[in-house]
Amino acid sequence: MNKKELLKIYKNHIIETTETDYGETYIQIDKNDLYEIAAEIVSMLNGSLLTMFCVDELKYAQKSLSADKKNRYMIYYAFRVPGVKNDEITKELLIIKTGVGESEPEINSITDLCLSANWYEREIFDMFGIYPHNHLELSGLIHHHNFPKNIFPMRKDFAADTKINAVNKIETIHKVSGGGTYLLPVGPIHAGIIEPGHFKFSCFGEHVINLDAQLFYTHKGIEKTAEGMNHINANFISERICGVCSLSHSAAYTQAVEKITGAEVPLRARTIRVILLELERIAAYLTDLMGIAVDVAYYHASTYISKMREDILSGVYSVLRSRYFRSINMCGGLRRDIEDKSIGSLIETALKIKKDLAIAEDMLYNGTTFLERIETTGRLFTKTAKSLGVVGVGARGSGIYCDARKAFNYEIYDKLDFKEIIHDKLDVYARMCVRLDEIKESVSIILQCSANLKPGPVSVKIDKIPAFKPAFGITEAPKGEHAHFLIFGNDSNIYRYHIRSASYANWLALTFAVKGDIVPDFPVINKSFNLCYCSCDR
Repeated sequence: MNKKELLKIYKNHIIETTETDYGETYIQIDKNDLYEIAAEIVSMLNGSLLTMFCVDELKYAQKSLSADKKNRYMIYYAFRVPGVKNDEITKELLIIKTGVGESEPEINSITDLCLSANWYEREIFDMFGIYPHNHLELSGLIHHHNFPKNIFPMRKDFAADTKINAVNKIETIHKVSGGGTYLLPVGPIHAGIIEPGHFKFSCFGEHVINLDAQLFYTHKGIEKTAEGMNHINANFISERICGVCSLSHSAAYTQAVEKITGAEVPLRARTIRVILLELERIAAYLTDLMGIAVDVAYYHASTYISKMREDILSGVYSVLRSRYFRSINMCGGLRRDIEDKSIGSLIETALKIKKDLAIAEDMLYNGTTFLERIETTGRLFTKTAKSLGVVGVGARGSGIYCDARKAFNYEIYDKLDFKEIIHDKLDVYARMCVRLDEIKESVSIILQCSANLKPGPVSVKIDKIPAFKPAFGITEAPKGEHAHFLIFGNDSNIYRYHIRSASYANWLALTFAVKGDIVPDFPVINKSFNLCYCSCDR
């Protein structure tokens, strides 16, 4: 079965279908038909859940779906489905949306179809108050135990400057029982310079039976803050979601705006974007490799890789005046051109990294004690990774093809020759190997871009933005696939901005990967995914 056949079969259940010229199909259905159609997409179309979110349509100017507020809330389910472009297998987006009434704010859970829906449904319940029937475990996700009930910050009638007072409520702790078992709490305050996260290990001796992770201690309310902003100001927010993936987040945001407006971004701008995106990837991967080495006390290798990372960040700073790849990308292209001399400097930096990488590989692949710590440690089985919707290195280290650069062909990636790296060892070692090989591919991509870079403009002007025209921006960031969704209102300001970071999709994978390993191995397993707290706290 393909997408067209599915739509034909369920044509009598479809309220409205909207086809876009950028590979996104939106289908509105009744919420009572949701579960059946979602099951068909997963089983018959081999679809996978990209993200799920809610839009409060209370203030849809001249676009209200129902005067009696029967469909005040619209729930979006975005699925990746196989497609073909230029004779290559790619991914298209099939978005199911269904209305939820103000008087009955509830939906049927799809967690038994897509385990990755777990967090999405819990977040919608926390932020909008829409209850998912038959959810596996509806405990608070973003709202912790001391958050007051019946306050839903993402509703349109909730003012962003409202002061919320914490309530006195004792937290319910999942207890482990049985002889020799115990609960080991770690955090939420940590010794390192990282954001808070509370990890509760259920252990037998040193072996981990189960791990519960409580995040979202520093939620920033970015999605709420962005409401009412114009497309220029919101871009500055998008590139500050995460310090490691600044440009990747910004590129996802600008991609969504450019789809909505139909902006034809100049080739030179798209080519330079790719060069910078790959440099950001290399810098992030070096940070990850450094962390893996540190957490098994392999300081000789970590120090050398740290020096490589500093070389690339210093090289980027000399051109952009930013170590975090900020203030260069904008909707419609780039804020300024980068002259050929500076491009040459970035190429030299990339070539130096490739040369130094051979030495780093020798250290990592031939360190006997190091390999003993990372081989067979933190195994994430392919079936588990697929059911959880894992993305990025975490998925490719478990044998899953999931590179958004190949799947969605954004910027100029469809014109470049590079391999999608996967590994079948499933462990920390596999994730390390994927990063090392992808650094080489990134250098190759950068060289291809520089060889084909031609003079020309680097931006186009974006004027009025069409109202209520939805679009996704998707990029393959260093941590995996980022997905940004946008709708603008009649005033050309943002009506709804949804951000699904790669780390948000991958945190559950960590809780599975540590099972059966010992507690001292948790840090290196954690670093092999190197998940981000702040990009979840958006």
